[in-house]
Amino acid sequence: MFNVLIIDDSFLTIEDYEETLKKYREVKIIEKINGLKRVEDILKQNKINLISFNIQSPVKKDVKKIKFISERDKIPLIFSGKIDKDSRKLSLVEKKSTMIKSYIYRQKESRRNEKPSLVIIGSSTGGPRALQEIIPKLPNNLNAIILIVQHMPAVFTASLADRLNMTSAINVKEAKDNERLLFGHAYIAPGDFHMKIKRNRNGYIVDLNQKDKIKGLRPAVDVLMKSVAKDNDYDKMGIILTGMGTDGAEGVIDMKKAGSYNIIQDEDSCVIYGMPRAAYETECIDEIVKLDEIAEKILLRVGCKNGFRY
Repeated sequence: MFNVLIIDDSFLTIEDYEETLKKYREVKIIEKINGLKRVEDILKQNKINLISFNIQSPVKKDVKKIKFISERDKIPLIFSGKIDKDSRKLSLVEKKSTMIKSYIYRQKESRRNEKPSLVIIGSSTGGPRALQEIIPKLPNNLNAIILIVQHMPAVFTASLADRLNMTSAINVKEAKDNERLLFGHAYIAPGDFHMKIKRNRNGYIVDLNQKDKIKGLRPAVDVLMKSVAKDNDYDKMGIILTGMGTDGAEGVIDMKKAGSYNIIQDEDSCVIYGMPRAAYETECIDEIVKLDEIAEKILLRVGCKNGFRY
C-alpha cells in the first residue's frame, strides 16, 4: 500500500483525489492539507510513502522545508505542477492524480537497477521550456545524477536553475567547480564554462573550465558527454532536446560506445530540430520521444534509489 500525503492549496478535496485514484487499490490518500503547518504531526502519526506537493505560489522557505523533510525522513517527494486557472475541476484533479499514479507505477515498472546512472541533457533554443516540462516531473529519490548543458549567457544559467528548483522535487542548481555530485540533484553548467566530471575518493565532482569554445559554444554538450563516456562505474543516459546546430552529435557517439541509452526530443515538440536531427543522423539514438513523455522515460530507465522506501 502506498500511503500518500497531499499538500495542495487548490480547491480540490481529498474525495476528488480518491475518486480519481480509487481503481488503484494500492494507493491510499492519508490526508490533504493546504500548507506545511501540520506536516510534522501527520508524519509522526502515519507511515507516509509519498508526498505530493503542489502550492501554486510557494515561497522559497516552504520549498526548502519540504525538501528537507523529505530527505530527512527518506520519503519520496513529487511536485505535481502548476495548473492553469481556467482548467476545469475534472481536468485539474486528473492531472494532479496522474503525477501520483505515474510515480508509483512507473517506478514499479522501472529496472530497479542497483547501479546508479548519469543522465546527460543537452539543449539550446527552446531548452528552458523543455526543461520545465521534464525536471519538475522527476521524484527526488531518482537513482541518478542529472547534468545539464543549456546554451545560455553566463548571467542567465543561475536564474534558470533557481526557477527549476522552485518547481521541482529534485534539487536543481548551477554547478560549481569541484562540487560533489549527489543523487536526486540536477546540475546546470554555468554560462561561459565547459562542464566535465572527474572522480575523487568520494565519488564524482564537477570540473569546470574555460578552454576554447567548441563550434562557437561554451558550454558545449559534446564536452560533457565525452567526459561522461569515460566513466565505467555508472549507467548512462543521453538526451538531446530542442536546439539549433549540431552540438551533442559527437557526444552521443561516445556515449553510445560507452553503453549509453540515448534519446532525442521529437520534431513536433521542438522549437528547432537541429540538435536532435544531428544526433539522430549519427545512428546512435535508441528512441525518439515526445517532450511530455521524457520524464517518464528517464524514470523507467534509471529507477529510484534504494535509500527511499516505496
